[in-house]
Amino acid sequence: MNSTAYATERTMEVVKLGFNIKEICQASGVGRSTIYKEINEGHLEAMKIRGRTIITMDNARKWLEERASQSK
Repeated sequence: MNSTAYATERTMEVVKLGFNIKEICQASGVGRSTIYKEINEGHLEAMKIRGRTIITMDNARKWLEERASQSK
């Protein structure tokens, strides 16, 4: 077995469980101020971890689905 194959077999995929503000903006296409507004109004659930605002993947999906259904 060559070293490239070995490295590939040992590499584990990292699954992201949450977004910071910059990442949720990029993933959703929504601006930073809108994200903070949605959090402050209780539409998007977020948590603080060591001073960083984190939105779980589940909360992000729920929020996007709710917003999509409201825009129809």
